[in-house]
Amino acid sequence: AITSLQDTSPMMREAASRLLISAPEELRYQVLFDHANDPDKSVRLNVGKALVPLLTQLPLEEARSLLPTVTELTDSLRVDRVADLTTLASIQLQIGQRSVAEEIYKEALGMEPHYLPALLNLADLKREDDESESLALLRRAVQQAPDSGAALHGFGLALVRAKRTEEAVHYLGLAFDQSDAIPRYAYVYAVALESTGEVEEALSVLANALERWPNQPDLFALKAAYRPTFP
Repeated sequence: AITSLQDTSPMMREAASRLLISAPEELRYQVLFDHANDPDKSVRLNVGKALVPLLTQLPLEEARSLLPTVTELTDSLRVDRVADLTTLASIQLQIGQRSVAEEIYKEALGMEPHYLPALLNLADLKREDDESESLALLRRAVQQAPDSGAALHGFGLALVRAKRTEEAVHYLGLAFDQSDAIPRYAYVYAVALESTGEVEEALSVLANALERWPNQPDLFALKAAYRPTFP
């Protein structure tokens, strides 16, 4: 997908940028930021969808440079589409309109109760002011999408915050086993295992993860940190 972003064909660039919308945040930023002014509108809209969740993490000048892309994206959204409503809610959240974002996420879920991105985003939003509601939303997400690594990982993290670590380990492990798992899932799962005294299992998870995702400094560092505690 990354090399296809340089293709002369707008169709190829659109397909590549669409695939990268759900890529890990750092990869999205590194690969897509320079394509915010792509000649093709569909590519620019995909870049907007990918980078909107990162706006508050970017240096001010870089965030400002994306505003035309965000505006173009907002103008293209249709309120009769659940995916577009979810994107609109994310935009509102990034510009500080939390209550507006919450209402739009709820509107999206009213249209499609099983739409996972809206459910997970709403759960993340509620985490700051109502941990119990956030946990309930994540439990619902797991029930609706038991094969979603994102849902399982989110629920596992919520259980960790609720100090239900042993239960959390189960869900974090399930998340690590899913096809949409990312290196971060392995890191969190290993930390949870170590916290329950399962150092050997944590090291096994990290070794497995490094086979799946080589050259991950965080995973190497964690493995090195745990190794001295285990013969």
